Amino acid sequence: MGAYLGSGAYSAYDVVTFNGSSYVNLTGNNAGDPASDSTDWNLIAQQGATGSQGATGAQGALGPQGAIGAQGATGSQGAIGPQGVQGATGTQGAQGALGPQGATGTQGATGTQGATGAQGATGTQGAIGPQGVQGATGSQGATGTQGATGPQGVQGSTGAQGTTGAQGAIGPQGATGPQGVAGPQGSQGATGAASTVPGPQGPQGAQGAQGSTGTTGGIASARAGLVTTSAAGTTVNVTFTTPIGTTNYTVSVIVMGASTGFGSGSCYLNIESQTTTGFAFSCRSASNGNLTSINNGVTFEYIAIIVN
Repeated sequence: MGAYLGSGAYSAYDVVTFNGSSYVNLTGNNAGDPASDSTDWNLIAQQGATGSQGATGAQGALGPQGAIGAQGATGSQGAIGPQGVQGATGTQGAQGALGPQGATGTQGATGTQGATGAQGATGTQGAIGPQGVQGATGSQGATGTQGATGPQGVQGSTGAQGTTGAQGAIGPQGATGPQGVAGPQGSQGATGAASTVPGPQGPQGAQGAQGSTGTTGGIASARAGLVTTSAAGTTVNVTFTTPIGTTNYTVSVIVMGASTGFGSGSCYLNIESQTTTGFAFSCRSASNGNLTSINNGVTFEYIAIIVN
């Protein structure tokens, strides 16, 4: 039936919720709210207190690296910054050492031969005497005087370039100029390949704050009615008018009026089994839990509910 309405009209066995608890109407009357009117209403299920917050579970293992996203489009070129002030000129480096003498050029061509002087007059030929015995070789005669130097020959062609001298020592470092304006940022490089080795597990996080109280559950479905024993026995079977759809429901059974409908000694009603179409209950001895006989003609009121 949903939430209780003070002005509502109810029939016997109608089930309502009030302040988080569930009640069933016993008389078909509505003289007051279910919490204060115990004549017309019977408590079925009391609202439970909110449980304490459970401890936070351990941090799960790090999941695998996600796939690399597509390369973003290159941003447009930023405007060129203004020219930085020119740095001061560094001091002149020291003069490098003189390189070695280049190789001597090739010899120029020999000048032309000077003209031969005039021939003296030839004396008359004497008669040829007989061949004398060859005499011993005379000593080397003195070297004649050096003839006059001939005119200078034509200048020879320039000799090949000599090898370059060794590099002079580097002069001292000039003073550093001021920092130029930073150039525009380059486009972002592609993301590196994902690591195949999982990172270490992080430390356990602090316990979270207690969650807010959940909404009050309601009654999803219910079955209620009366059952009267037709013969004495130890077990009473109840069949619903329509199946309830699950075996996970709560059952409440009370005896209507009779106080002598059981065997000797006190006993309590116990649900023995539950199916989707009904349930079975018995009366067990309060002293030892053994089954106790239920007499013929005893009427019981029952209600079975499914709570959200």
